Amino acid sequence: MSVGRATCLRVFPRHLRDTATLVPAVWAVRVASVSFLSLMLPPMPASAGRLLVPEQYPSIGSAVAALGERDTVSIAPGIYSGEGNRNLLIGAIDVALIARDGPGTVEIDCEGSSGPSRQFLAYFGNVGFGLVLRDLTIRNSWHQYGAIRLQGGGSVSIIGCDFRDNRGSTDVGCLWSRGPFDLEIVGCTFENNRGGTHRGAAGAIVSGASTVRVEQCSVRANRGGFILASECELLEVIESTIVDNDFGVWESGTMVGFHFTDMTAIRGSLIASNSDEAVGGLGNCRIEDSTIADNAGGGVALIGDLTVRGSVLGGNCTPEGSGWRDLKLLSGSCEIECSVIDSTGMEIDGELVVGEGVVFAAPSYCEAACGSFLPAGDYRLQVGSPGANGCSTCGDFVGYTDETCGGDSVGACCLGSDCELLSESCCASAGGEFVGSGSACSPFLCDQPVPVERRTWGGVKSRWRGLPPGERLIEE
Repeated sequence: MSVGRATCLRVFPRHLRDTATLVPAVWAVRVASVSFLSLMLPPMPASAGRLLVPEQYPSIGSAVAALGERDTVSIAPGIYSGEGNRNLLIGAIDVALIARDGPGTVEIDCEGSSGPSRQFLAYFGNVGFGLVLRDLTIRNSWHQYGAIRLQGGGSVSIIGCDFRDNRGSTDVGCLWSRGPFDLEIVGCTFENNRGGTHRGAAGAIVSGASTVRVEQCSVRANRGGFILASECELLEVIESTIVDNDFGVWESGTMVGFHFTDMTAIRGSLIASNSDEAVGGLGNCRIEDSTIADNAGGGVALIGDLTVRGSVLGGNCTPEGSGWRDLKLLSGSCEIECSVIDSTGMEIDGELVVGEGVVFAAPSYCEAACGSFLPAGDYRLQVGSPGANGCSTCGDFVGYTDETCGGDSVGACCLGSDCELLSESCCASAGGEFVGSGSACSPFLCDQPVPVERRTWGGVKSRWRGLPPGERLIEE
């Protein structure tokens, strides 16, 4: 969002004027940008630009309609439902809606399950304007376009929000977006949401976005895929957990799906124990420091160029006779480096480039069973498993975490004069000398002893006198 924008006048789109019934017909709204810094400041008096709900305005919708220069809608703890708190329409303005007292204090109940369409809000933005939602719990929407609809363009930040029990009547459960948005979803929870009967995404359907960033989110116990991106420039899933999600209505729902998207990047994430495919689509993809395991519909399947680094792909399942489980490339190139992949579950119809540190073996998880995708297992690696505790020939930990369980105890391993903490089996495979379980690396532990030649004192003096003066360490 821009900072310090001059006050602007924006008129709601003509074709939507007759459709808005729940927000008062004040289409010319004066709004100033709200910077992210302003959201971090302590609560300010109402006169300084915060619209207080319900102290000043009885509903969220009435506060939105009254937005002025440098205003933020600050919502007090409570449950907000009924007319004025759902089906809100917001035009191309800068606006922020925040829970005044932080996460878990404001719940917006759309009260939808079937019948009339009910969602939280629709934002019709434009490039140069933006929407911020922070620390809100949004639940029980029932709408074709999910709990939140974004259309037009601009920047949208959804931070610390909790999406629960939302249902898509045809398309998506939580979020629908179309247009050149820069969209970030950070620190959010998606639980028990359900996709619709058409495309079946429980989390989000995004098309035409400039960038989509999902970071530090928890996606669990939904019905349908998590996110479907089409014709986007960049989709990022960073340090997120996507587990225990069931089939959609059509018994399909790739957890991270993409079509004609320039690049999809998955980093530091766990995608496991889902009833369908973990990652798939049409476009280029890069997977780094992630674990993709125990998905009943397979691991990664795509048409495009794939790079896998520092990751674990293993233990996924597909129906009998499909021929692949963990990785399927229909065309393009696949480059793998410093990763653990079960080669018996690979099917590559393209160029395969294997870099350093690749272990083609089944990883040893702490607890996992293919096909038993509910509840999720423990997808840390056992000590001594390929990729754990430096067993990768790259010397790196691989997968979404460096935590391990069970197996051999870790101790100091001398590799020449260098010392590393490894399990005994990893130390042996690296050609090192294992000092002992629980031992620590300390200075000089692995230093090689200095050779000693036994001589009498007279012999030492004779040897010293025979040296050229320039080679004597001390002089008489």
